[in-house]
Amino acid sequence: MNKRNLTLIVLLLLIVSAAAIYLFKDWFKAEPIHIAYMVRPANMAKKPVARDRFAPSGKPGFNVTFSLNQDVRLTAVRVYPLAEVQTNQYPQPIWNMVSESNSPPLKSFVYGGKIRGLHPSVKGAVADPLAPGQSYRLVIETKDQKAERDFQMPR
Repeated sequence: MNKRNLTLIVLLLLIVSAAAIYLFKDWFKAEPIHIAYMVRPANMAKKPVARDRFAPSGKPGFNVTFSLNQDVRLTAVRVYPLAEVQTNQYPQPIWNMVSESNSPPLKSFVYGGKIRGLHPSVKGAVADPLAPGQSYRLVIETKDQKAERDFQMPR
């Protein structure tokens, strides 16, 4: 076996092994975004403040916090009533935040709260209150990925 044949065999083995790693190991795919949520009491001052009495969660003094499994740069955040998503081809979001440019990476945010780098899609719009016992769908988008999570408000 001469030097040329040996070089071609090694090169062929490298190409085949690189193709196998690329196709079967998923090393080059982005990790999917997982969303968790938590409904918890808000910090209440001794004297009630208007923002505490009319919390976006629909229940006075409660916040819905969404957590992500990784830092992401969001381009859009939308919340839809789940019943409307299941019955309507073009549901209207009750909370719609978009980004015009780069937003900083984040791992969590609160429903109805301000998110750095994002603003309401309609100027001056605020999140609608969430009804107790109702189900909703959160949809977040990044430059490359989209993730959804259904959640329900307690009664």
